[in-house]
Amino acid sequence: RAIQQEVDAGNIAGIVVAVARHGQLVHNKAYGFADRENRQPMTTEKLFRLYSMTKPITSVALLTLYEQGLFQLTDPLDKYIPQFSDLKVFAGYDNSGNMILEPLKRKPTIQDAFRHTAGLSGGLGNHAVDAIYREHGLMMFQLDSLSQEIEQLGKVPLRYQPGEQWVYGLNHDIQAYLVEVFSGMPFGEYLEEVIFEPLGMQDTMFGVPRNRANDFARVYQPNGDGGLQAEEEDRYARFTDHHFATLSLSSSTGDYLKFARMLLGGGELDGVRILGRKTVEIMS
Repeated sequence: RAIQQEVDAGNIAGIVVAVARHGQLVHNKAYGFADRENRQPMTTEKLFRLYSMTKPITSVALLTLYEQGLFQLTDPLDKYIPQFSDLKVFAGYDNSGNMILEPLKRKPTIQDAFRHTAGLSGGLGNHAVDAIYREHGLMMFQLDSLSQEIEQLGKVPLRYQPGEQWVYGLNHDIQAYLVEVFSGMPFGEYLEEVIFEPLGMQDTMFGVPRNRANDFARVYQPNGDGGLQAEEEDRYARFTDHHFATLSLSSSTGDYLKFARMLLGGGELDGVRILGRKTVEIMS
């Protein structure tokens, strides 16, 4: 009832809810519209842009390589990413407008990249380092590749000393780059081979492929008057061939539920093991 009320009030165009308990799907229902203007009803099979729910999938991918003994969580990032060998921390500007940079108290580690404590920012806020990110093109709808992003991150200061703050930033793209370093495979191919195919996530993909565009629910934003307006330009489509980890994946509710149930099952779903139980405990 609460979900239907949100739709009826015009706060949300459409929703799909899926609930599993004790390994069984106990509730799976669509509410509202996938395309409100054309009165196209939402269905449980509709595809959605995952945005930041790309991040947990990325972390699982990197942890599959951790289980192979290819790195330790305490390894410094510059052991595998030489572009990070001369990082400094932003400490403001002097009276002449010059940037003040401080040396690292300790190097950021792979664990820092997992938990958003590596010193990175996100580029979207009002902090001075966010403005520096924007000057260097460190925005998800501008970047062309993970390697380009890593090069630029090596040129900008950290926002804070590693481990001393928690700031939601671009850390997962570091994880995705490390997936490529340790696996020798493109990030997207590794996800397909190690997570999507084994779990049967056939409706999980990057961006908005043209041949699946009609399967996607439309994106809505607040219109400023308490209602919703449809997003006219589908900027997410660029991620079809630009694979990142901060965001870029798309999926169905059913597919993402498989991924969630795998984690709830200690790394295993329907006899397919993606991670070891102890690794999932470390994540938790």
